[in-house]
Amino acid sequence: FYLSYFYTSIHKNSVHYSPDNFSTCDLIFIPINLDDAFNYKHWTLVIINVRDRRIEYYDSCLNENADDYKAKIVTQEIQNFMTKKIPDIEKFEKRVMFSPRQNNAIDCGVFMLLNIAFKAQGLALNYDQSMIPDFRKKIAAQMVLAGLQEVQAEEVFGK
Repeated sequence: FYLSYFYTSIHKNSVHYSPDNFSTCDLIFIPINLDDAFNYKHWTLVIINVRDRRIEYYDSCLNENADDYKAKIVTQEIQNFMTKKIPDIEKFEKRVMFSPRQNNAIDCGVFMLLNIAFKAQGLALNYDQSMIPDFRKKIAAQMVLAGLQEVQAEEVFGK
């Protein structure tokens, strides 16, 4: 599991940690924060689909198959970094994939998290902007519950 700024480390050539071999994975999820790399505060997602030999770029501000310079740079840098970790990754297809579109400037992180959740479960990305407020609440509840799993209820709420 990597920190959310894994891509920033790749972009700056400062990654000093990673498993030796990712080739046993089917899907590798890499959240991307474009802040440092492009002076553009925006969350996107790269999925290395080892099974289908594809590097997939998901961006809630782009159309499917868009010809976007950020997508090209990000997927190429991920591909270059993973060359020694995944055999033949240089032959993988790079593609901008469908992602539901956000209609504001603040929900990219929620869209990125939902893309991970849906794709990890093998589900189609069939949500839209109108569902984001409910998803925000669910994400917050999951974060709180995950944080409380290690703590006894008495410690939090008293006897």
